[in-house]
Amino acid sequence: MKRSWKRAVLIVAILAFCFLLAFYLRFPDWFHAQPSREPPVSNQTFGDRLLVIAPHPDDETLGGAGAILKQLEHHKQVKVVIMTTGDGYRKAVREQFHIAAPKPSDFRKLGYVRHDESVHGLEALGVAPADMIFLGYPDGGVNGLWQNNWEYSHLHKALNGCTHAPYPFAYEKQAPYCGTNVVKNLTAIIREYQPTDILYPDPNDVHHDHWATQAFTKYTITQMQYHAKEWTYLVHRYDWPVPWAYEPNLGLQPPISLLQVGTRWFDLPLTQEEEGRKRTAIQQYRSQERVMEPFLEAFIRKNDLLGTYPPQQIPGVDTFPDFQKQEHVPRPLIIDPIGDTFTRKLHGAGDIRSLYVFKWQQKLWIVLQMRQEISADLSYFIRFRAFHSNQSTTRDDMKFLSNHLIEYSLADNSRLYARLENASMTIDDNRLMIGLPLTKDWGDVSNLMISADTYQGHTLIDKSAWENGRF
Repeated sequence: MKRSWKRAVLIVAILAFCFLLAFYLRFPDWFHAQPSREPPVSNQTFGDRLLVIAPHPDDETLGGAGAILKQLEHHKQVKVVIMTTGDGYRKAVREQFHIAAPKPSDFRKLGYVRHDESVHGLEALGVAPADMIFLGYPDGGVNGLWQNNWEYSHLHKALNGCTHAPYPFAYEKQAPYCGTNVVKNLTAIIREYQPTDILYPDPNDVHHDHWATQAFTKYTITQMQYHAKEWTYLVHRYDWPVPWAYEPNLGLQPPISLLQVGTRWFDLPLTQEEEGRKRTAIQQYRSQERVMEPFLEAFIRKNDLLGTYPPQQIPGVDTFPDFQKQEHVPRPLIIDPIGDTFTRKLHGAGDIRSLYVFKWQQKLWIVLQMRQEISADLSYFIRFRAFHSNQSTTRDDMKFLSNHLIEYSLADNSRLYARLENASMTIDDNRLMIGLPLTKDWGDVSNLMISADTYQGHTLIDKSAWENGRF
């Protein structure tokens, strides 16, 4: 009997150790950092006109319900922009219409369903239909509009079978599916509404429609040289929210993997009544509750969580940084979570740690730092959007295939590559260093949006957030 008891204790101890070890390997930052929290947000924090921008119907409620409720309770204005109708979710189409092999018309039917759900959800929060804007862009394709389908000559074809918004409720009837038109619509909305605060997806959201919506919003604000308080909300992350369950007495905590990336986290406390209204709003998204109810209800908590990212400068340096000795090293423009997926743990050479941007000796230097030594088996991309003082932009991508080859493109549909003349490139262990000549084309650049990603073949290993630096 005693032997059986000892054996049981030993088994429990071994299992507990294995759990802690697995947790440490999965979330190492948890043991080295604690959430940095700012004072709670109050209704006085927001200005008179709040603009909420959401990728899909339901995101405006999951991430923005608290801000919307507070704003309206104090008789301030709210306008909500929803980028897509959520019409590209195959599982939702199958569950909603009991169809094994959906056709384009079935995806469009889901678009109408999700539009109506969003209207009902927002009405439950007190938003008037006149303050709801549906752009009608392709669900699952917002990142395509950002990266590949920028021009009117190269439209995206969505799962709904269309290259233009097919919905009569769309902000622009028959809006063409391309990035240029997204920026045009967002510019018009911001210019007309003149928001004091803009709430949009967090740049570290891993869903491609979410990070692309963030990129489009930031791009538009920067190009317009528009000034408003900017807030972000997070929906999709591997380690968040915790747990995936209805736990109304718990609070939303910052994700473990994002504790040290420079985000300033703010709690927006909700009263019991506000929490109940948020739950009522979430329950209006019935097509989504059929396929992901525990996930949706995990956002019904004692608070909403908002983030901000302080403005960053691109510095000039007198001495080239010594990254080995950590001397004269400027602050990284991007800090990326490391080891936050199983794939990235296996491919340390493709696991992005940080990205530095600085000026030295008439060159713009970009240093991409990985968790392990740079590998010739992987492809490394650095993508940037340069904003000029006359409100024009240039969109450029660089692809590095090996120690000796640089491919460069204007990020448009032509995909024409040419070698960069007079550029410098150095591989230093786990760092890829690129020096771009500061020619006259860079003379009037005021801001730079930049991101990096890594691939093995056609498989994405890691992707950083899009961040903005000022010259």
